[in-house]
Amino acid sequence: MELSALQLDALKELINIGVGKGASLLNRMLNKPIELKTIHVHIVDWHDDVLQEYQTKNASIVHMDFNGQINGRANLIFPNRDAIRLLGLIAPWLNVDTSISHVKKNVLTEVGNIVINGVIGSLNNVLNLHSSYTLPCYSDGALYDFFVGMGKGKFILANTQYAIEEQAIKGTLLIFLELNSFQVLGELLDNINGNA
Repeated sequence: MELSALQLDALKELINIGVGKGASLLNRMLNKPIELKTIHVHIVDWHDDVLQEYQTKNASIVHMDFNGQINGRANLIFPNRDAIRLLGLIAPWLNVDTSISHVKKNVLTEVGNIVINGVIGSLNNVLNLHSSYTLPCYSDGALYDFFVGMGKGKFILANTQYAIEEQAIKGTLLIFLELNSFQVLGELLDNINGNA
């Protein structure tokens, strides 16, 4: 079960719209220019090579479950070193060092909330979906432990880049969809492409 080139292009465009909305809101909140863009979008399985690096390395993860016509979990993931750098740029008053305290986790959670809501909101609006969300949560550790027990599904992997004060920070938006939800997504993408 894969997406066609046309479906994948439509999905990339929707993710870019959502990421742009998230960047705009962050700009207004922080009163500093933040450029946020999607570099690549891939559809992957848990065992694909592109996910191997995430399965063992510690990372800062903000996640939010969603349910409705499509069910899954959206995750914004930063390698810990990039999470520390991001905090130093957007919240320098936290005196960022090499640790991530409770307050810093709250800041990262809010950043994740804004970006994830921008993307899932764009999918909902354009595809006319109705979804309910859980509150965003922060976790850290290896993704292998984080996704145990999630069941069968596909991952939408979008590599993102944050440009703040001429510094680039890499993150990953990783959206898990149950297999039947992935099929529904493909059909809805066909509808907006006029191929239904």
